[in-house]
Amino acid sequence: MKGMPVLQSPLLAVACGNENSARLEDVTGQFGLIHIQGEGALDLLAQASGDGPHKPGDVFANSSGLFVALRPDVGVVLASPAAAEALSSRLSTTAGEQLIIVDMTHGFGLLALAGPSAASVLSRLCGLNFNARAFPNWHAAQTSLAKVRALIVRADTGGVCRYLLAVDRSHAVYVWETLVDAVQEILADR
Repeated sequence: MKGMPVLQSPLLAVACGNENSARLEDVTGQFGLIHIQGEGALDLLAQASGDGPHKPGDVFANSSGLFVALRPDVGVVLASPAAAEALSSRLSTTAGEQLIIVDMTHGFGLLALAGPSAASVLSRLCGLNFNARAFPNWHAAQTSLAKVRALIVRADTGGVCRYLLAVDRSHAVYVWETLVDAVQEILADR
């Protein structure tokens, strides 16, 4: 079902530990995901967003959503489901023949991991460096997270470190459980 949470339990958020730990939440229903691929993908993203992103790894945020540059020929937009649907239609009309625009909202689960320990949790499950210099706010990367292909977008809110994790919907529950285990390991190490 388009826009529905991937975790069908009454507990769609879990806070592990105290305020110094991490909070995990299923935010699938809050976002649509549009994938743009082909020569000129970043130009189309810049046009749609009004400014950026300009280079791979950049994330540009505005009231329409998050515009993510992954490679010179690949971009992603995370927006509300209604905005994603309208934007997908508009981009498809604007795009040239060399660009492929696909609304992939229904195929992804989106989790949010936030808090002071969020980077430590991700470091246990991923080979990327989540140090603030290496992975600053408004940065993104595609990588393997718990042996699952994932898009990781850092989008801090209110001064709190926050990562949006887009994974194939069929792997979302597994990734959720693995993240919870990693948080509990960090708490046990303290």
